[in-house]
Amino acid sequence: MSDDTLAVGQLIGFGLDPRLSPGRNGAYHELVARFRSDADFRHRVGALTAGQGLEILDCSPVYGLVLAATGPDSPYYMRLDDYAAMSAEERHLNAFIFLAVATAAYPNADALDAEDGPLPQITVAQVLRLINRMAERIRERCKDQDPPVDEPQTEPLYRLVLRWREGDTTGDERSNPHVKAGMVRRALKWLTANGLADEIGTTKDAFRIRSRFRLHVKDAVASIGPALAHVRDLAVDPVS
Repeated sequence: MSDDTLAVGQLIGFGLDPRLSPGRNGAYHELVARFRSDADFRHRVGALTAGQGLEILDCSPVYGLVLAATGPDSPYYMRLDDYAAMSAEERHLNAFIFLAVATAAYPNADALDAEDGPLPQITVAQVLRLINRMAERIRERCKDQDPPVDEPQTEPLYRLVLRWREGDTTGDERSNPHVKAGMVRRALKWLTANGLADEIGTTKDAFRIRSRFRLHVKDAVASIGPALAHVRDLAVDPVS
């Protein structure tokens, strides 16, 4: 195996572990610098990642090589079923919660596009208030209409959000992942475990969202853009 091939594999390996940082790993730092300055090396890395079902979102001295699955056929593509075992109702709620987390961190397009400035900080309570407010606004717009006559089992998402239990804890004081507050907390802790956020130890249930998450949200806009725009619209407090 040539040194170049080994170096390409090492860089991709570093990128597949988002908890790693070039600032804390000399070998990673050197490979990132080479990727940014050596066009041939950059091409080799791009070709190998594409062959594995990955795309490169960025390669930065700050957060390293940021990779994302190219689509549902990629072996790295993650579905909600891979995230946690849950009912169909919980899948809908968790998808809505991740949209709410993105909205809380990046409330408008300018915030999502900003490459500098302070990293957004959000709390479990903030996201919980946001999803409840959005559900209330959907109910107002829909005038709490009944489901279609031919689909009486259909329940609008806003009703599901509003009727779901807000929160409690399990017997040993761990957050219950089957209530709304627990779902939000699990989502933020999952982002932390995957190098997309950091838990702020000085404040309860507070998280700092890393730039990696911004890049992933930007990459997903092609598929979730309309949903994200709608959620942002709902998140804005109505003018009184």
